[in-house]
Amino acid sequence: MKRINVILLAIAIIGAGAYYYWGLRPRAMAADVALASAPLSMPQTDLRVSNDIFIIGVVVPVRHASLSMGTAGKIDEILVKEGDVVEAGQPLLRLVSDQQAVAVTQAEADLRAAQANLAKLQAGPVSETVTVAQAAVDIAQANLAKISADAQDLTLASSQLAVNKATAEAEVRRAQAELDLLQSGTRAEDIAAGEAAVASAEADLQTKQLELAVSELRAPFAGTIASVDFEVGEYVDPDSVVLTIADLAQWQVQSNELDELNVVNVQVGDEVTIAFDAIPGLELTGTLAHIKPLGTYDDGHVTYTVIVVPNERDPGVYWNMTAQLTIKN
Repeated sequence: MKRINVILLAIAIIGAGAYYYWGLRPRAMAADVALASAPLSMPQTDLRVSNDIFIIGVVVPVRHASLSMGTAGKIDEILVKEGDVVEAGQPLLRLVSDQQAVAVTQAEADLRAAQANLAKLQAGPVSETVTVAQAAVDIAQANLAKISADAQDLTLASSQLAVNKATAEAEVRRAQAELDLLQSGTRAEDIAAGEAAVASAEADLQTKQLELAVSELRAPFAGTIASVDFEVGEYVDPDSVVLTIADLAQWQVQSNELDELNVVNVQVGDEVTIAFDAIPGLELTGTLAHIKPLGTYDDGHVTYTVIVVPNERDPGVYWNMTAQLTIKN
């Protein structure tokens, strides 16, 4: 019985193979041939390649400065705090400067004295001065006459008389010369010397004022105090940044990532889209305002600094925020 079942199974397998070979296989081959001969076609899609350039930048004020002192010293006063709005020229910080202040006061006094002396020289002698000088001449001449009369007194040694007479004659000449000088007016060389003394005093005062000025820090422009980096009593030197000031009314975005392969494809005036990591959904438009001509070589790459100016200002944007720049190309 088992043998009959095996024989029947073998007959069924052979029949199925024959059916595939003579029935289904020709159809499959025909389908393959039809598929192979059919023309190839690609689906129609609207694919466009973007040439936009993507770089990362940071938000910075258009105008800002890190301020240092012009001299070393100990801080005596800090006149502002972070967030204060200041005007151009407003005092911000002072160092201890007692000696400089005293030197300025002394220099001012010296200048006034030199100016007074020059004015006196330029005005010339007053009549009272000439009168006094004339009186001195008269007195000297009278004294000489008396000594000459005493020469008749034989009680005086002739050598003593000669000395007295010579002294009186010299006094007459001196008094007469002073009178002549006053009557002739001030000499040009005296006025020149007076003018030189005034100029020297003015220069000395300016020097002392500069020494005092470098002990005081003033705002170079109107803006907001962004940081105060020292406290009263601390010592600073000319290399120390003591304050940072910025005009927070105007922002720009600076990037150092534009490489040499892309810099040739952009130009000043290109439209830029600005997005911010810290403010999802905020997207501003701007303009490529500047491309620094000199590239920077770093780690095998040359990159260029660019400045983008936003067309509008958002109050949520702060200094040093990261910005994603898309330069339309």
